[in-house]
Amino acid sequence: MSTKSISKICQTSSLVGILLASVAIGQIEYGSFEFDGYEREYIVFLPENYEPGSPLVLNLHGDGMGSQ
Repeated sequence: MSTKSISKICQTSSLVGILLASVAIGQIEYGSFEFDGYEREYIVFLPENYEPGSPLVLNLHGDGMGSQ
């Protein structure tokens, strides 16, 4: 199995987990912005029990990026 396939599986699994969690205990916001000539997309999951000052978790990946 290629690294790209594994990356896609992990990305899909993460998204499914977020979607399932949001049904019961939170909100999801989708958005995008342009940076360095590329459209970047993001998903924000806000748990129902969020409190200001709670830790922030970021999931960054380079899916679709080529080596230059």
